[in-house]
Amino acid sequence: MYYSRPIETPWLHRILIANIVMFVLQQVSTLWFGVPLFEHFLTLSGANVSHGYVWTFLTYAFLHGNTWHLFLNALFVFFLGRTIEMEEGSRRFLTIYILSLLLAGLAWLAIHFDRHTLLLGASGANMGLLTYYCLTHRDRPMTLLIFFVLPVTLMPSWILWGFFGFEFFNVLFQEIPGTTDIASSAHLGGMLGGLVYYYWMRRGRAIELPAWFRKKKSSRHVNFHLNIDDR
Repeated sequence: MYYSRPIETPWLHRILIANIVMFVLQQVSTLWFGVPLFEHFLTLSGANVSHGYVWTFLTYAFLHGNTWHLFLNALFVFFLGRTIEMEEGSRRFLTIYILSLLLAGLAWLAIHFDRHTLLLGASGANMGLLTYYCLTHRDRPMTLLIFFVLPVTLMPSWILWGFFGFEFFNVLFQEIPGTTDIASSAHLGGMLGGLVYYYWMRRGRAIELPAWFRKKKSSRHVNFHLNIDDR
């Protein structure tokens, strides 16, 4: 008798499939209608947010500019997402992914809200996965293939600081002046998502009311204590 083995990374597979399907629909709609309809209604931009297209805070991450853009993001999320979902579970993996892409979009809008630019791609969410992975595997060296040929082994902390330094420099000296198309602000926002989840959700830290408020309420025998549980 044959028993099918359940997929250990169901949400990773769904995200990859969604990215591929959306990319195909992008190309087909552009060919049929002669205009990039998906980019008009599903990418993140100051204009779309002003028009009330709140869904673009999520949908932008499932659109890509070209095949190479899709391939790199899919490769990134496959290797990082596979490990995180298998070790942490689907719920945590999906939470990190969504939190990172939301903060990536907000960080990007902080610079581009009044500009005639748009954001698309999953790189912000991927940077959140990278940050979380590096923080949870600090003692496990990572091997990167530079140009897909040259293997380089580095400690996760070096990789994380290297990415942060590059993105921060790019925001200050290229993105803000408007001399680059690289959305480094979104990458930094995504990194913040992975960092926030690691410190506040994974470690189960408590969010308490201010000390002055707790002291005032203690005379009435009322205590407030909110724990964030990641499970």
